[in-house]
Formats: sequence, C-alpha cells, structure tokens
Amino acid sequence: MSALNELHQAGHISRPDYRTPTPTPTGFAVTITAVHRGRQLTGEGTGPSKRQAR
Repeated sequence: MSALNELHQAGHISRPDYRTPTPTPTGFAVTITAVHRGRQLTGEGTGPSKRQAR
C-alpha cells in the first residue's frame, strides 16, 4: 500500500481506491484500483487478517 501511495504522491497514478476488506472463509480479501496513463489497474490481496490482505 505504501508503494501505491508513493506513486500517487509522485503523480504517476490516480489516488488508489481501496475497497474495505471482505471476510472470507480463510480470512479477508481486498481489491484496489488506480489509473495509470489512462488505463485502470486492479489488484487483489488475500490473507488471514485485514492487514495481511492489504
């Protein structure tokens, strides 16, 4: 997450949109989107805790 925030502060991507982590049977899942050079980028993370999912 910090890398995405740094890219945003440097003006390389739009402000990342973090969706609230969603509980899953094995932990949590989160989706992050941002725009770079007119293209939408999407990333997903999963983990046993909210922090690890991000």
